[in-house]
Amino acid sequence: MIEKIILSHDQIADLFRNHLLCLKEEYSGHTAGLPDIKIDYKGGFFKKILWIHNETEQTYIHELDFEMVTKILEACKMNWNDIALVNLFHSGNDYDVIIQTLNPKYVILSYGNQPNYQVHTLQGRTTLYTHNLKEIRNDKNLKIQLWQALKIFFDLK
Repeated sequence: MIEKIILSHDQIADLFRNHLLCLKEEYSGHTAGLPDIKIDYKGGFFKKILWIHNETEQTYIHELDFEMVTKILEACKMNWNDIALVNLFHSGNDYDVIIQTLNPKYVILSYGNQPNYQVHTLQGRTTLYTHNLKEIRNDKNLKIQLWQALKIFFDLK
């Protein structure tokens, strides 16, 4: 009889891929040279994928954008447990502090003036710049651009 099984976060996420969903997390950590910092995010962040957007009207994400991101994640064979979605506007932290605190492997930036949908490596992180989520949601061509970029970003076949 098995009395004790220890599973990693990744193993649990794989076992319950379509059933287990962690919608709100926060990370409170100490980064060298910085005080303890709390980063609120939506998702589980098991695959160290950070998606940052800048939404002024919602604390985390607009319901329609949530539905769109859910579909995008499913198309990439992922779910909300795999990412951390941070709303820069409501986070109380700047980009550099978020990056230093969470230390992601992948970063998607859905804000700013230079969305080019090109995959870059910055400071050892795979990074993608896109339009904001509302613009993508409302423009079929931007959805196509995002999908093409994500296939490269995540090496999807």
